[in-house]
Amino acid sequence: MFAAVVALGLLIAGPAAAESPVALSEELASDGVYVSRVRTEIDEVALEAAVQEVRSDGLLLVVVAPIDPEPDGESFARRIQEAVEADAALIFMPDGSIESYVIDELAPARIRATEKAEAIADPARATLAFADELTSQRTAGRPELIGQLIMALVLLGVTIGLIVAVEQAVGASRRKRIVDRSRSRVGT
Repeated sequence: MFAAVVALGLLIAGPAAAESPVALSEELASDGVYVSRVRTEIDEVALEAAVQEVRSDGLLLVVVAPIDPEPDGESFARRIQEAVEADAALIFMPDGSIESYVIDELAPARIRATEKAEAIADPARATLAFADELTSQRTAGRPELIGQLIMALVLLGVTIGLIVAVEQAVGASRRKRIVDRSRSRVGT
């Protein structure tokens, strides 16, 4: 009984120990994918094809599906990205969530890309969606609130201009009546 518990412990500790970023860097260097033996729900061949497609587009991406990322998913992703010197690391966590870490140039799109990947159940398709969103050029648009504020300021300026014009017209009309009255009194 004791031997079975020790053997089970070694079997479980084996994959976790092998999942250190340094240990994985060699395997990731060849095809960019590591899937733990225990993660049978992930099609490693499809994931490798997705990573190769992303890499052919110029993004050095690595994808890892560990069983025990230490100390947490985000730190693990960062350590993997740095160990492999990849542009981005995408981690499929055992609980079904996704973590990522990217180089500084891609950082503005990381959260958006990770959320897009999490919305897709298939890891291969999620990988492609992550890479697509990560590298898409977002046009810097004006937020809706800023547009509304600018419109309000323009309307305020037009309103003030109209008020000033009406006030000047009324003032000119009054001055003309006063001048006309004083001329009519002087003439009488």
